[in-house]
Parts: sequence; structure tokens; C-alpha cells
Amino acid sequence: MDDATIVSLDGPFLAGGRHPRCSQSEVAHKAQNLHASRARLASNVVSHCTKLVERKRKVSEMILVTGGAGYIGSHVCIALLDAGLEVVAVDNLCNSNKASLDRVQSICGRTLVFRHADIRNEEVIYDVLRACGVTAVIHLAGLKAVGDSNVRPMTYYENNVLGTMRLVSAMKRANVKTLVFSSSATVYGIPRYLPLDEKHPLGPTNPYGRTKLVIEEMLKDLYRSDDDWRIGNLRYFNPVGAHESGLVGEDPLGVPSNLLPFVAQVAIGRREKLLIWGQDYDTPDGTGIRDECVAPAETARCAYGQSWHW
Repeated sequence: MDDATIVSLDGPFLAGGRHPRCSQSEVAHKAQNLHASRARLASNVVSHCTKLVERKRKVSEMILVTGGAGYIGSHVCIALLDAGLEVVAVDNLCNSNKASLDRVQSICGRTLVFRHADIRNEEVIYDVLRACGVTAVIHLAGLKAVGDSNVRPMTYYENNVLGTMRLVSAMKRANVKTLVFSSSATVYGIPRYLPLDEKHPLGPTNPYGRTKLVIEEMLKDLYRSDDDWRIGNLRYFNPVGAHESGLVGEDPLGVPSNLLPFVAQVAIGRREKLLIWGQDYDTPDGTGIRDECVAPAETARCAYGQSWHW
């Protein structure tokens, strides 16, 4: 992973979900024009990757994306399809909607395979791996709300840790040994210095963060036991923004657990107001200031880069 290279796809990313300033016809027109421009970018990416990777890739390589219908997952699917790869998305739809994948296919002008399944069902995942000829996995599925994890810690351990164990077991049986895991910067806990880097001590302060760290350690042990595995962990805070077409973005089911969906829902009138918490922070008005953010497409590029550039 020290030699990892991430290819950049420059482009604007809009805050929130659907673009509030575009009519449906304008969005459709943008999506049509987007396909041609992103096809050219995808061609450049594949050409660049070929120079970086010392092995030839098969055109038919199939990438399994767990949590593929989710906010980050849909953007990762776009990045993979645009790069010329085949995609099978697996999602139990507990906090997502299959409609996002219909829009992904509309944006890319290509099809993907969708399987409504839970990563805790090892046999189903094994069948998908075998039937679709999967060669690598980008693992995004899991529960992610910090507050909720304090209320339902065992549910988080079951979904995140046990789910990953069964996913990896299915991968091992199917002889698929390339895995990118969506971890979290919550594994660092309370910052001892800023900006954070990978040398920062680890110490998550909530069950959600601890599930991510347990999985990271589990994957390290897996690699130590069998160095045929290629494993990458991505640590990041809350991604924000949406695809430049305005067709896919963050639109969680139920009450959002992140700030930007609240802002977007107030902007379009779904919610009356945005509540700002805190009054004793060391800031001009006493409210908290957070400045870390990552565009979902940047996360997608990282996932793509970690998957192929080692």
C-alpha cells in the first residue's frame, strides 16, 4: 500500500442531494452531456492505471460493492463503471433505496447487477461471488450512526463485525482475496493533535468506532495468516456533496445522522429549521466548528485506487 496511487477525476460536487436549482429537463440534459465527458475521463483513468499496474487487467473483471445502493456506494459504483469495470451491488436496503442504482446506470449509460442481500448471509454472498465471477470486493455495508451505536451496541457488532466475518469467509471460499474496507476516522478517538494522520494513536470512544477498529485488526490478522490477500482500509470522516448530475446524493431513510442532509432538507422545505447545538465552544458565538469533509466521489476514487494500485 505504500505504492498506492489514486487517480484524480476533477469536477464540482454539489452540497446535499438533488440539485435544487435545476429543473428536471435541465438535470436530464446535464446527465446526457455528462455521459460523454465522463466516458473520456474514464478512458484516461484506465490508460493511466495500465501504466501503473504491472499486470494486465481482464475487461470482464467484476467488482462486488457491499452497501452499493447507499450514498457512498452509489458514487463508488459510478467510478467503477466509468473506469470500464463490471459491478455487482449488494445491499439489504435498510437505509438506502434501489432507485439510486437506477440513476447510477442512467448516468453511466451502462448496467450493473443488483442483489438484494445481507452480508451476514454467508451462503448468499458466496453464491453471488461465484455466480458473478467477482474478482475484488469494496466493502461499504454497515451501520454507521454514532449515537445509535450507543443505544444498540450489540446490533452494531452483529451487523458490522459479524457481517464482515461472514463476508470474508465467503470470499475465502470463493478464492476472492482483494478487499477494500470502508473504515472510519472515528478509530482515532479524541484528537491529540491536528491534522490527524495514520501515526495518530487509535482509541475510538463509541461502539460504532470500536466495530471499525475490531474489523481493521481482524483484517490485519487475516493478512498475516495468508499474504495472498490484498487489503486496504480507508479512514475518513463524513463525506458530503453529491454527483455533479444532481441525480444521486445523500438522501437517508428516516432521520439523518449527519449534518448536510439536514441542511439540504431544510433548504428544500422538507424540514422547518436547522437546530445548531452548543454554546460553550471556544468559537466566536459558542457553537461548534467542524471543518473536515470529503466529497463522496473522492471516497470513490480512493476505493478505486486502493483496489488496484498496491
